[in-house]
Amino acid sequence: MKRVCDFQRKYSKYLIAGEFLDTVGVELSGDTKGVAATHWKASDSSEAVLVWNTSNSSRNIAVALGGKHLSACEKAIEPNSLRLYTFNNAEEP
Repeated sequence: MKRVCDFQRKYSKYLIAGEFLDTVGVELSGDTKGVAATHWKASDSSEAVLVWNTSNSSRNIAVALGGKHLSACEKAIEPNSLRLYTFNNAEEP
């Protein structure tokens, strides 16, 4: 439980103070079986996608958020883990 609380605090600008946008604009591709994702927007207009791998296997996926440029991404998501991908506000060229 401490790990979950620490994760939530680390990304509090999205997960606590931010706006929950459900799955609007979220695009997952690759090995997405057992993977869930939600869209969050911070007060500074930066956005994030929270990805949860509910399966018992690592998953290699790609995450996109409409036309938003991905600012950080590690593709392999470990089993039963969370990952937060952040996006800047610039459109891709």
